Amino acid sequence: VFESSSDENLGGGLTFTKILRGTSHGPVRLFVARVDPRQGWRMRVAPAGYSVLQRNRISKIAANHKAPLAVNGGFFAFDGAAVGAVKVQNEWIRLPWKGRTAVAFQSDGDAKIGNLQVNATAQFSSGLSLPIRDLNGWPDKNRISAITRRFRPFYTLRPGEIAVVVDNGVVTSTPGGGGVNVPLHGFVLVGN
Repeated sequence: VFESSSDENLGGGLTFTKILRGTSHGPVRLFVARVDPRQGWRMRVAPAGYSVLQRNRISKIAANHKAPLAVNGGFFAFDGAAVGAVKVQNEWIRLPWKGRTAVAFQSDGDAKIGNLQVNATAQFSSGLSLPIRDLNGWPDKNRISAITRRFRPFYTLRPGEIAVVVDNGVVTSTPGGGGVNVPLHGFVLVGN
């Protein structure tokens, strides 16, 4: 078992540490950023791109947001979508998958870490309540997904799928096949 580390002072209350630690399962690389909030540093969540299906290198994400440092914040599916909770500036982009651990940053800089479980439902004026399994993810058999433009602006229904289009809180159509435009101020419920 071994450990080596190197510190890089980036100035202005920002330090970046690289750690290489030997474990019984092989080497592990760790990266630690230390920021001094008294120097004006703030942390925020930023997705790789507008769509949840977009992937990008950490260096590109940092450059896009003019940040001196970026950290990969979670785990991702093969298509690039996060499998954990993602909420950016009060907009839910992805719901947590199977109660994964989440980190939340408050406006005062405090962080909270814990497992997050969500029970999302679509409520209709008729009293009907439908459970939503996923936000901005591919619908599973016998499950409902809510899709916003963060997934894609146009969704092609696959065989066996039906949809309910909700724009500004009002159901506007219920296509049973073909393609669906995802409203700018709404979502599409897709059931398989």
